Amino acid sequence: MEARLTAGFEPTVISRDSLFSGPYFGHAPQITTYDVSRDGKRFLVVKPSDEQLQLVVTLHWSSELAARLGKN
Repeated sequence: MEARLTAGFEPTVISRDSLFSGPYFGHAPQITTYDVSRDGKRFLVVKPSDEQLQLVVTLHWSSELAARLGKN
């Protein structure tokens, strides 16, 4: 949402405009589902997908890397 405000002690909303439309994940407690680039020109948003993804968790990866590099 973009909003234009009046300047002053008590700002007033002059107009509002929706920036995005579509099925994006909304904000949830303790989870940020969007970010803004440092220059303020782009957004990164989380969008649902029908594709199934696989999460791979590697425990003790530094030990495994050292062993593979021959640095025990």
